[in-house]
Amino acid sequence: MWEAFQARVVDAIKGKPWDDGVPGRWITGDRMADVVLLPPLFAFGFVLLRRVLVSFLFEPSGVAVMTRRMKKSGSKWDVPKQAEFLRKWNESCWKCFIYTVFTTFAFLATCTEPYFTNPQQFWAGATQVPLNYYVPLKHALFYHIQIGFYLQAVPFLMFIEVRRKDWAESFAHHIVTLGLMYYSYYVNFTRPGVIVMLLHDVSDIFLEAAKLSRYAGRQSAATAWFAAFALSWIVLRVVIFCRVIVLSCMIDPIVMIALPYDVDPQPHYSIFATLFMVLYFLHLYWTWLILQVVRKQLTGGTASDVREDDDSDDG
Repeated sequence: MWEAFQARVVDAIKGKPWDDGVPGRWITGDRMADVVLLPPLFAFGFVLLRRVLVSFLFEPSGVAVMTRRMKKSGSKWDVPKQAEFLRKWNESCWKCFIYTVFTTFAFLATCTEPYFTNPQQFWAGATQVPLNYYVPLKHALFYHIQIGFYLQAVPFLMFIEVRRKDWAESFAHHIVTLGLMYYSYYVNFTRPGVIVMLLHDVSDIFLEAAKLSRYAGRQSAATAWFAAFALSWIVLRVVIFCRVIVLSCMIDPIVMIALPYDVDPQPHYSIFATLFMVLYFLHLYWTWLILQVVRKQLTGGTASDVREDDDSDDG
């Protein structure tokens, strides 16, 4: 199977069409050309968009917040402390903005689909693996946008963003996410793929809103946003992701495709099971960190990000 995939990549580079019998609306006119060419373009676009938003919106608002906090406390921060504050502020502003956009896009692309409330519909119409049902333009486009985002997110995480205690876990998460996106596109698990992206992006909005509130010195708002984050994380990433998405991907392709149509689901079945388990164990690790923050809050602390080595700059 891997040799066949390599051959298809070579064919795409040579300009030969590749569709595996999968009908759909491809932006460039070819399914493989879409996934090879578009994500790097979107990645470059995200870098430019982030630079523009930081320069004209996020950093000016951060300077205003920082100035208000210094005036309120009657003290002046030194230059390194100001730079670190703005770095964290800009990062959270960007993530809050982009995850809000992604969540809105994914919800609008799936809310009217039958599989939004019935996961068995993920597989309806497919008779082989890779799945051979129709891929609408909105799903293909969202896949390329998300892949492009994570392509640029990896170097940003490595060289630019604040390095927290769970940096290694975050890096592993980004790599596993890219692997799942590319591979699910290859085998055309695009219906569950878009839902997985939706489930994962919602809670990140609340987390970044909580950080921004804390950076702004609004502890009550930070606590409220963090409560929404913790609740959405546990419900969406721990419960629904496991009981709905993972369970459906592990059982329904066998029951609805492999057995009725005498299709061998390997190696896709084992690869997806492995990637899902790695992702889910990362979720459980971060859930443990979240519960630490909840315990700290209940014992009279603040809803700070326990991943950070030093919270003194954040109040």
